Amino acid sequence: MLKMEHSALQGPSSQWDLEVKYRQRGNTTKRWVNIWNFYPDAKVELKHNEVELTISSPNEDHEFAVFGRPEIEDKKRMQMGIFGGKPTQGKHWHIFVTLFDDTMIAFKVQKDVSCNH
Repeated sequence: MLKMEHSALQGPSSQWDLEVKYRQRGNTTKRWVNIWNFYPDAKVELKHNEVELTISSPNEDHEFAVFGRPEIEDKKRMQMGIFGGKPTQGKHWHIFVTLFDDTMIAFKVQKDVSCNH
């Protein structure tokens, strides 16, 4: 079983259309294809914050992803980070606010990325 996180807000009024797709690993020129085109017996189960994909024998060179299409009123779950310190004098705060996609995939950093300060 593969578990894939998503950040589509789920609830009684949610109308997100979530789909599981696959493509050949490393081939970024190929389009993502619906999972049932290649895996007709695949089982996809939608959970609150993740999708569980069960395939009896997945191809080693396939990668899988969840794609979502919202309706007009649907929302995406995000987390807000507030960074800054207490003011050293006075009441003027200097803060930085950032919105984060709250899935684990969004927090992954590529190994070949380096920062020079």
